Amino acid sequence: MRDVAVVATTANQHPQRWLNGRKMPGDVLCSWKLFLEQLQRKQGHKKATLVMHTDPLDSEGPNLFQIVEYLGIRDRVVFSKERITFQDMNVLYGIADCVINNSSNEGCGLPTLEAMQCGKPIIAMKTGGLTRQVIDHRDGSFNGVPIEPDVHCLVGSQLVPYIF
Repeated sequence: MRDVAVVATTANQHPQRWLNGRKMPGDVLCSWKLFLEQLQRKQGHKKATLVMHTDPLDSEGPNLFQIVEYLGIRDRVVFSKERITFQDMNVLYGIADCVINNSSNEGCGLPTLEAMQCGKPIIAMKTGGLTRQVIDHRDGSFNGVPIEPDVHCLVGSQLVPYIF
């Protein structure tokens, strides 16, 4: 049985994205932990890997290494932080079974468009332009799983303690 690979984000943690908590990688990691727990209960294993293409130590965002340690999922999360070519991004999407875009406010999600072009289903928040990416407005068909926005999130940065 092969592992499941999920690309969570391909965006850097820029200040304007963190001031309003737009990309929410802590929420992706919390959700991943819940997914792994359900996988263990239902399938008897945790053979799934989350690939996050972002800098886990970006000074403008949370320390993702600390969050992974805190949640106890270090062996099920891989960080890809180096700038890579378009061809390598294709490889990254190619190994993924689906792609997550958990942005709370996105005009047009380039990673989800790239994933769709590679034929990958997307898991995306029903906000802004992501709504039209995950749900085809012409016929109502789905290109993946739409997520209703929720108010619960993991908040914090390297200088501020994490709170739920």
